[in-house]
Amino acid sequence: MSQDTRGTAGVPPVVTVFEHYGAGADEVGRAVADALGVPFHAQAFTSEQLEGGDASATEQGAVLAQVYGVLGGAYGGLEGRDVATTQRQKYDLVIANNLAVWELADRGGVIVGRNGAVVLAERPRTLHVLLTGDVEDRVDRAARTAGVPASARRLVSGSRTGCAPRCRSRCTGGTRASQTGTTW
Repeated sequence: MSQDTRGTAGVPPVVTVFEHYGAGADEVGRAVADALGVPFHAQAFTSEQLEGGDASATEQGAVLAQVYGVLGGAYGGLEGRDVATTQRQKYDLVIANNLAVWELADRGGVIVGRNGAVVLAERPRTLHVLLTGDVEDRVDRAARTAGVPASARRLVSGSRTGCAPRCRSRCTGGTRASQTGTTW
């Protein structure tokens, strides 16, 4: 299937990179940007920030607080936020993200995360790359990057799905950790 490239002169090339957790999108994205000599656009929020461990920059922390507020928002009756307000806030976040991604795309380069593959799905001169790998390799990589000791990494090893042994029965029909004598 060929793509119509008429009218794409002056449209800078873009590579979107997204990953299954631990596959190294940031590192690979930076290397691709360096090799191509194009700008690198990191994820809007790191996994650590989303997990609540870091909100370093004031502006970024404020946006992250807004994301938490909206994603945590639910109908709370007369004393809570109403459904319409929560839906509007979610809509506003999606629109803001889409605009940010399109602004980055206008500059060209490598965009990591940010739902770039979805937002830019129909954009010409755009390549979408999903990074994946063996679950154990991804877990090991993510743990090393986060500074998790090797002894803690074994909690997810041995599972085909990457789940810890305590949830293996739910995911794969296997034996529960409590039945195997696994100590947490």
